[in-house]
Amino acid sequence: WNPAGLGSVEGPELAATYNDSLEGVVHQYLSVAYPLRYGSTLGFNVTRLGVAPFQGYDAQGVKSGQVEASDIAVGGAYGRVLMKDEIERPVLNVGAGLKVISEKLHNVSANTAALDLGAVYYIRPANYWMRTVPAQEFRVAMAVKNLGPGLKFDRISSPLPLSATLGGSWHSHPGGSSSLILSLDQTYSNDDKYYAALGAEYVAFQLLS
Repeated sequence: WNPAGLGSVEGPELAATYNDSLEGVVHQYLSVAYPLRYGSTLGFNVTRLGVAPFQGYDAQGVKSGQVEASDIAVGGAYGRVLMKDEIERPVLNVGAGLKVISEKLHNVSANTAALDLGAVYYIRPANYWMRTVPAQEFRVAMAVKNLGPGLKFDRISSPLPLSATLGGSWHSHPGGSSSLILSLDQTYSNDDKYYAALGAEYVAFQLLS
């Protein structure tokens, strides 16, 4: 989502998703983050989207056999803390990710590479801001995704879904052992209209999110 976030990962992490959806569409995702040291983390990820074989037709509308379609992206990323505060907490993170994308439609395929860039800036208010809500923190972040040439199956190249997201979040611990995050993102992309997204997460007693 934002390779700069890797810089704040404190221990090895693994995430995986398998989604067998409607109409034979299957989505798979695997992600690994491994800190080399505090403030310096490598990431690896694989994303695959496939669909079950479906009936194909030629230009005259005659059945031409079964057609398969799938795409896969394999990537690596690196996130690093560039600036820290007096107790070694991150202040400014930057990150970059490179991925190789391959798409297949029946017996033809297209390949390309894409670059993701990101940054996260942490703002920690002065003590008088935190009398009622301890340890609050603001974060401002930006991510630019899918910088690269398009996918070319034949003679026409289709551009990648280039997007730029700017957002912010507020982190607090209202109950001591609980935490609350509020976030707001806005995204500009070349294949969709501008949109904003509001989110919230509450973690109770470090047990239930």
